[in-house]
Amino acid sequence: MTSKPNARYAGCTHARVHRHGTRACVLAHRCDCDPCQVAARQYAAVRGLAIAQGRWTPMVDAGPVREHVHVLRRHGMTLPQVARAASRTRTDAGPVTVRVSALERLMYGQTRAGSNQPVHRVRIELANALLAVKPEQSPALMAAKVERAVESLSDQGWDDARVGALLIGATPAVRAAVVRSATSSRALAAQAGPVLRTSLDRYVARTRRPLGATLSPEVVAMCRHVLSSLLPEASSVRARPAAVQILLRAGLSVPQTAQVLGVSRRTVERRVAAGT
Repeated sequence: MTSKPNARYAGCTHARVHRHGTRACVLAHRCDCDPCQVAARQYAAVRGLAIAQGRWTPMVDAGPVREHVHVLRRHGMTLPQVARAASRTRTDAGPVTVRVSALERLMYGQTRAGSNQPVHRVRIELANALLAVKPEQSPALMAAKVERAVESLSDQGWDDARVGALLIGATPAVRAAVVRSATSSRALAAQAGPVLRTSLDRYVARTRRPLGATLSPEVVAMCRHVLSSLLPEASSVRARPAAVQILLRAGLSVPQTAQVLGVSRRTVERRVAAGT
């Protein structure tokens, strides 16, 4: 089955460019090109066989799914975090994309006839993806576990650089969780700071231009790229304490750190005074 966003096929008379080779294209644009019709026929064949065998359940009760999302929220997860966690779920049909708007309709209903009416049924793919998300995936709970692990290693005599080596090799979810802890942020900065410093030194050696008191746009973009690879969601307010520590460990000054983060110098100075 072909799927090209800009391709033209015999039988397609639409001037608007759309994605061919999918049933969605047939429903949205009434496209009658060969790849789209093949996709529609294949879907109809699978649907017909499932109905004949009594296995066709495209929609399920929304109540248990809604209650499960309530449980996740009571454990500290926001709707965007639930959507991201559910989108990492893989099913037999492939990955599932869960949008925040779909969660909002599930939780708060949709406006009909001037009033919000609850959603009674949801697609089974969405239900399975949401039910697969466990409360243990909450960033708050994950941060607590990481903090306990870091404190245990510190009590055993591990220094920040050694603990940071474990954190920097961990999954992005774990690294995103450490920003909630000052101890873990300091350990991560002990490893991530030298990595960023190496990138800056290579830039200076390649261009033969010193950094200067005010960083050039190219250097700022490079720092932000390296920082985001080391610290997920580095631009968020929640991750700012860890980001400040990493940039200072890399040898940047307070004004340069403020320039990379896009904040005022006073904001960075407050973080430094508070021990970030």
